[in-house]
Amino acid sequence: MLNDLLIPANELTVVRLFQGASDSLGMQLVHSGPWAGNEKLKVAILGIPESRLSRFDGLENAPDLIREQLYQLTSVSEPALVADIGNVRPGNTPADTYAAVRMIVESLVAKGVQVLVFGGSQDLTLPLLAGKQKSGQILTVIDDRPDYKAGEEFGADENFLGKLPADTTLHLLGTQAYFSSPDKTEDLLKQYRGSQLPLGDLRENIRESEPMLREADVISFDFGALKAHEAPGQQRLSPNGLYGEEACQLAWYAGMSTRLNITGIFGYAPSLDLQRWGAVMAAQIAWYFLKGAVKQKDEEPRGEAPDFLHLLVTVEGLDEPIVFLKHPQSGRWWMEVNSKKNEEVRIACSENDYLLAQKNEIPERWIRHWGIG
Repeated sequence: MLNDLLIPANELTVVRLFQGASDSLGMQLVHSGPWAGNEKLKVAILGIPESRLSRFDGLENAPDLIREQLYQLTSVSEPALVADIGNVRPGNTPADTYAAVRMIVESLVAKGVQVLVFGGSQDLTLPLLAGKQKSGQILTVIDDRPDYKAGEEFGADENFLGKLPADTTLHLLGTQAYFSSPDKTEDLLKQYRGSQLPLGDLRENIRESEPMLREADVISFDFGALKAHEAPGQQRLSPNGLYGEEACQLAWYAGMSTRLNITGIFGYAPSLDLQRWGAVMAAQIAWYFLKGAVKQKDEEPRGEAPDFLHLLVTVEGLDEPIVFLKHPQSGRWWMEVNSKKNEEVRIACSENDYLLAQKNEIPERWIRHWGIG
C-alpha cells in the first residue's frame, strides 16, 4: 500500500546521482537495503514536496535540496537504524497529499519508527498530527511568529494553528513579540493549554526548551525561525532569530526525546538560496536530529524509579510536596502531578521548575498539567 504513496529514494534524481565519501550518511543510506522489513529501523526520512496551499512559491522543491546536502554529511549510526524512504507522491489535490501523509505516518508510527520530515509548507503539520492517531497530542512549534492569521490573503501555512484538534496542547519556541499580538498569542495558548519560550528567554537558557521538545508528539520547525543571514532561503526575512548552533541544539533535544515523535522542517525556499547555504543549514539541523535519535536512551521513570534522585519540595498552598525526579546521568528532570482525576502522572520539566518550587512558587508546568487533567 505504501509503495503506491511513495516515490522511493532510489528513484529520486538527487539520490541516483549521489557520489560521496565511503563514510558519508548518503553512502550509508544508498546501500542500506530495503527498509520495509528492517526491524532495527529507528528513524525514517520522508520528503513531502507539497506547498500548493501556501502563497509562497517553490517550497515543494525543498526536500531534495535538503537531502542533497544531508547526504554529504558524515554517517550518524550503523546502517540499519536510519532509512530514507523517499518522497510522498503528490496527489491530484493538496487534500490527497494530506491523506497520503497521514497514512504513511500512521504506518511508520505503528512500527515504532520516528519520522524526520522535509517539507514543503508548514500546514503539513496537520496531517502529521492526524497520522499519530492519538488523542491529547502535544505539538511544539519552533517559529518566530505563531501562524494563526485570518484572511483570504494568507496561505494555509500561515493559519494552520487555528485548525488544530481541540484536545491538542501547543508549545511555542523562539517567538519574537514584535511579529504577533501578545493578546492573540495568549488567547491561542489558553485555547490549546500551552506555553511559550520566547527567543530572548530561550537564548538566556536553552535548556528550558528541552522539556517542551522531550514531551512533544509532533515538532514543527519553521525555517523562518532562524536569522536570515544564517539561513538564506526564507520568505519572511528578519535580522533576528535563532543562530544555527541554537537550531541544531533544539534538533538534538528533539532527537533525544524519549517519546516517539515526528519532526518536520518546513518553509525552506530554494529559489531564494542561490548558494545553497540555507540547504546546508537545514541539513545540519536534520543531522543533529538524527544523531540524537540514534543515541537516545529510554530514561522515562517507571514504577518506584529507584535509579533516580527523588527530591520533595513543600510549597505553600499545596497539600502535598511536589516530587521531582532527576536522572543521575543525563540530568533530565521530571515532576509528579496529581491530576483532577486523582491520577498521578510524571511530566517533563527542567531544573528551573525545581528551583522555583524551592522559592515557594508553584511551577507553571505543574499548574498547566493539573488543569488539563
